Amino acid sequence: MDNITLGYTFDKPIKKFASNSIRLWAGMQNVFTVTNYSGLDPEVFNGIDNTIYPRPRTFLVGANIKF
Repeated sequence: MDNITLGYTFDKPIKKFASNSIRLWAGMQNVFTVTNYSGLDPEVFNGIDNTIYPRPRTFLVGANIKF
């Protein structure tokens, strides 16, 4: 699994504004790989992975605020 993102939108959390929302989200890149491959990265283009670094796992968080 390369990417996963989860989020939730709160509609009208502040009552004094007519149209507002807050969206909180979190995501992850390079989540997991299901394989018996023992090398660094099973998605290497030419099949030889002794000269590359493994892809890092990246965590992302954010908020979108609309007034």
